[in-house]
Amino acid sequence: MYSLVEPNSLFISNINGVIYQTSNQNKGDLNYYVMPIYKLIKYYQPDISSEYFKKHLLNEDTSSVELSVEALKEVKKEEYDLLVYCQNQADNRPLNSPLASIIFNSCVNAENYIGLSHLENIASVEGIKLMNYILKKKGLLLMTEKMSYNATPRHFEMNLGNSSVCLEVSKESGHKIDFISTKVTESDGYIHKDLFLEEFKGYYTQLSKLFNESDTVTVIQNRLTLKELEFIPNLYKRTENASVDYQSGDVWVTVKEILKSNNVLKKQQILVMTTNFRHKISCCAIHIN
Repeated sequence: MYSLVEPNSLFISNINGVIYQTSNQNKGDLNYYVMPIYKLIKYYQPDISSEYFKKHLLNEDTSSVELSVEALKEVKKEEYDLLVYCQNQADNRPLNSPLASIIFNSCVNAENYIGLSHLENIASVEGIKLMNYILKKKGLLLMTEKMSYNATPRHFEMNLGNSSVCLEVSKESGHKIDFISTKVTESDGYIHKDLFLEEFKGYYTQLSKLFNESDTVTVIQNRLTLKELEFIPNLYKRTENASVDYQSGDVWVTVKEILKSNNVLKKQQILVMTTNFRHKISCCAIHIN
């Protein structure tokens, strides 16, 4: 079973974002700001030594706040009634509230602000679902991930990247969102990868009854390989930074690339599918104007 929401009037009017290229330089001692992150990571991964952590530290001069503010520079200076901020990775400044700093340092003026965490990659769709229920006219969905160290998932082999992606969501105009859907899987993808992928396949098969596959291009979280998803027709593989998964904003990085492609724009719809690789899969279908 899966949930299905069909918004009456909800559009994506613009996609902005910045990609952060890591320096992979050792910054030296674990300072006051970075030590809490090391302690947190070591709690979940006891075998990580401080030497390994320091060696794989990213540029600690840049945090999720700086990435978010940079992404918001591309946003039009106008009134918004809502800004939804999503962040799942704890970065190198865990003692500061990122949303408060983002509001203070950016030019965005919104009537209401909401912060989301612990949704992992599905924040890219679940954030839109939230906006469907409470958005009045125009809002922003900001998804930022800035890690403190390099990481490669054990079961879905791909480097994780840092980015900040901002969607302008409107009740008036843009690429119309035809439906939003969520499925909770029985299998944990990190424990039973094959079973999880079978459920993923079954979910897609159910969704395919809602649209014309020949007129739809599908975008999936970049950590999944083409071989694992060869059953999906018109599956689009990102060409720029194709070996990196940008986490919560990843699917929108790919959608932005698609919207610049004249060949893909012959399709009428984009199906966006994102997952936390454990028990949640979320998707939305966007009608291309």
